Amino acid sequence: MRNNTHRLAVPTLCFAFVVISAAGCATDAPGIKSNYVQQWTTVGGNVEAATAAAAEVLEEYEFKNVESQTTRVDGRATANKADGEEITVDVRRVDDDASEVTVRVGTTGDGDLGIELVQKIFEEFED
Repeated sequence: MRNNTHRLAVPTLCFAFVVISAAGCATDAPGIKSNYVQQWTTVGGNVEAATAAAAEVLEEYEFKNVESQTTRVDGRATANKADGEEITVDVRRVDDDASEVTVRVGTTGDGDLGIELVQKIFEEFED
């Protein structure tokens, strides 16, 4: 009889990776979570305000090709670094006065830059 342990190893490892990636980890920055590829937090503003804040932060960093668009339930701001790598900020409505902001830098992520951008967007809503 063949040992089928190897058949279970790959699905088990894939499942563990998905669970860990989806859960995210807290960062040193209060309220910001990261799975390294993406960084996110909740801000105290509606989708339109959060998307506008994201676009403003991307402009402040002087990224290229800054664009944004919104609906009542979601928004997106995008830009490019000088090397062409894309930065995407997705905004999702939590309720009338709160939105989740998620930053992704490139395909595989840049955790440090992502945290920095999320922090700057969050600061736009501090009193």
